[in-house]
Amino acid sequence: MNVDAALGVRGDVLPRGALVLVTDTVETSAEFVVSHFLRRALAASDAARAAADAADGGGGGGEWKTCLVTSERCVAHHANAMRKWGRNLRADVKDGKLVVVDAHDSTPGWATTRARGGDGDGDGDAVIDESSPAKDVYEQIARALGLNDGAGDEDGGASSSSSSSSAAAASRVVVFDGVDAIAEAEESLERRRGRRGDRTRAPVTSRGRVHAMVRSLLAHDSGVAVVALAHADAAGGEAIESGGWLRRLTSDADVVARVEALPSGVASDVHGLITATHRTGRMLPPPGDGDGDAARAGEASARFRLTELGAELTRVIRSRAVAADATA
Repeated sequence: MNVDAALGVRGDVLPRGALVLVTDTVETSAEFVVSHFLRRALAASDAARAAADAADGGGGGGEWKTCLVTSERCVAHHANAMRKWGRNLRADVKDGKLVVVDAHDSTPGWATTRARGGDGDGDGDAVIDESSPAKDVYEQIARALGLNDGAGDEDGGASSSSSSSSAAAASRVVVFDGVDAIAEAEESLERRRGRRGDRTRAPVTSRGRVHAMVRSLLAHDSGVAVVALAHADAAGGEAIESGGWLRRLTSDADVVARVEALPSGVASDVHGLITATHRTGRMLPPPGDGDGDAARAGEASARFRLTELGAELTRVIRSRAVAADATA
């Protein structure tokens, strides 16, 4: 059983405007789920280009791209993981199917200081760089994917677009290997601004910026879907409170996939439990599909064991009903 079947999600392309939120804990990593959706997005690009080649003799399908945003792991780590599954990320980059936004490179610019009125040796008043980590990352993604303008509000609001209602496939998929690092950078910058009493502009909290970054990507008419990993137990209390960035992303998600340790602890043949909550039904397979029907009947769950070649999963059905058309 693969991840799609275990979660009861459709196995084809992601719908445009879809948000898949993956959460894990420090002791039980969900990296294999992120890798699965990255591989899925790249496979969709392969299929689109092959179909275009068959239709017009080549040169089509180039708008199908995947953007991997690395803020916790380096791209070499992801390349090694994907190589085990037969995917060559270096070749994907060369072919234009994959673009990588390395958020590590931007980290120093998010919270650096520069001297003002000193003698050049660092004396003088420190002035915090006014850039926003989430905004910086958003702009890098937009450039990498060639998205049009229209980023939405900084407080999380985004202009309405066809992405919210269209069932068409997303030709661009953005995969975050950890939005926590971006949220932490925002919070660090906000604390430093607070210490220096910066009141030069109306503050937009870090919780608003991270949410706005994702919402703005989903609002594009270009057809974008997002897969984002967050560490639920390390995000902090503010993140899960009302208005917190993780709470907001959970409310917006079409599917929330939670990876957790077994209540009884790690066993020799089982490393954890993965559970999917379908909040909108957009990611469910059509009626009559066994995996989709199981997800409709209850919360789709599976025990998993990690191996060198990926995760081995065994389906478990919980009794709590999941409404396919739920929006809250």
